[in-house]
Amino acid sequence: MTMTPVGKTSLWIAANRALETESNEPLYRDPFARELAGQTGFDMISIMKAAKHRYDMNTTGPSPYITIRTKFFDDALLNALNASAIQQVVILAAGMDARAFRLDWPSNLVFFEVDRDEVFVHKEAVLGHLQARPKCDRRIVSADLTEQWTTALVKEGFDQDRPAAFLMEGLLAYLDADSVAHLFSQLNMMAHPGSWLGFDISDADTLASPRLTQYLKQLEMLGSPWIFGINDPKTYLAKHGWRGIVTQPGEPDADYGRWPYPTIPHRITGHHSRFLVTANK
Repeated sequence: MTMTPVGKTSLWIAANRALETESNEPLYRDPFARELAGQTGFDMISIMKAAKHRYDMNTTGPSPYITIRTKFFDDALLNALNASAIQQVVILAAGMDARAFRLDWPSNLVFFEVDRDEVFVHKEAVLGHLQARPKCDRRIVSADLTEQWTTALVKEGFDQDRPAAFLMEGLLAYLDADSVAHLFSQLNMMAHPGSWLGFDISDADTLASPRLTQYLKQLEMLGSPWIFGINDPKTYLAKHGWRGIVTQPGEPDADYGRWPYPTIPHRITGHHSRFLVTANK
């Protein structure tokens, strides 16, 4: 079964996790990442590094942003569970996410991964070959997030009457504005008060940044263009009933000694920003 272009971006992200895992001082370890990425993932990471090289000489090793994003949401998810009674985690557009296998979860956690069939065809074959064993009650939900995924999630045992932690990592940029609004509407139907949410997003200026023209063009050529950004995530979240906290790579909670660029204050005109967002309902 052929994977969609956006689905293939998960192989690229897995390749980055493999490079981080194999570095001298990794921020995290993902022993499944190299096999999950396959050659396609490493080919994609080479292509995107070449596109980035036109404006940024820091293209060796794993991407600082993707590595920081992974570590940030590793910590944020575990902290959210430790600080609450949440016993359900839902990864939307799970891709090659291996958190169910590589992080230490509470023994009573139910962990749902939602993505398309073609993603799981590849992923489950690799994990089976590696004899991977999840550290929680892992359940896969084959569904398209632009369609009706909530019914499939409930069918796999999700309890709408209890709070949950939802993560949308590396997803929203690939959706149009109407699809994002619809996704949040569906999310609100599923998220009981007390739920937690995490996602990353660039500001809208990024989509028209002359500095990123080649990088964005390469994403389009790969069939996975970025088409959505949010200039003010806190306000966007408030409209949907969430209280958000916005962090940028390089700030104290998202640096880890890895961010090599200046940290630009939020909404400085002419500079693109990337946001790591957590929220509570």
